[in-house]
Amino acid sequence: MTTSWMDCNERLVVGDIVFCAEILDENTGVRRLLARQSPSSKNLSGERILRGSCGSTNNVNCEAIGAGIARRMSERTDSRCQVGLLPDDDARVIALCDEMGVRT
Repeated sequence: MTTSWMDCNERLVVGDIVFCAEILDENTGVRRLLARQSPSSKNLSGERILRGSCGSTNNVNCEAIGAGIARRMSERTDSRCQVGLLPDDDARVIALCDEMGVRT
């Protein structure tokens, strides 16, 4: 399981299953990882997805990169958490995707 520090704009607690996305701002070259409780959606169709390109707006690209589990919260800020990515066939991921209408 890959573990990464991610931005989390929502109040998360250790053990939460989250949706993960990679945001790339082509204007600045800044890449960041984001963990959130809601799934990513495609720009044009609004379809909720677990993996794949969501599209771009003003040269800011969003890529859904799967789901993970919050492993640790930052001690310095509540807007960063360490997330362990989960396999798409994990029972918790399947259940969450079914509950939220996410295409896997």
